[in-house]
Amino acid sequence: MSGPVRPDPEFAWFPFRQWQVNPPFLEGRLNVKDPWAKRDAWRYNAFFSKSNRIRNMFPGLGIGTAAFAVYLAYDKWYQTQGPGKEENEKWAKWTEEREKRLAASGHGHGHH
Repeated sequence: MSGPVRPDPEFAWFPFRQWQVNPPFLEGRLNVKDPWAKRDAWRYNAFFSKSNRIRNMFPGLGIGTAAFAVYLAYDKWYQTQGPGKEENEKWAKWTEEREKRLAASGHGHGHH
């Protein structure tokens, strides 16, 4: 089975050229004088290039970083302008009143 690989209409977007059943060095289409060339040919495939390996080193880092940034922005909004603002104000007021009560009773900071 040799010849060009024709994409199946069911899988029109699949990269068939990258996943050939018989790569050129197995079919004898590689014209080189080096006897080890066919055993070494896989090293020079684009899949194993340095740039491709570096680009795919951390596969989910970009999406994860973007999602975390969105989460931080939402959390900041929630705590300062959103529904959490009222709760934070209540806690701040409660803490202030508690500190006053503790100071008045002689139980300041650091005493347990």
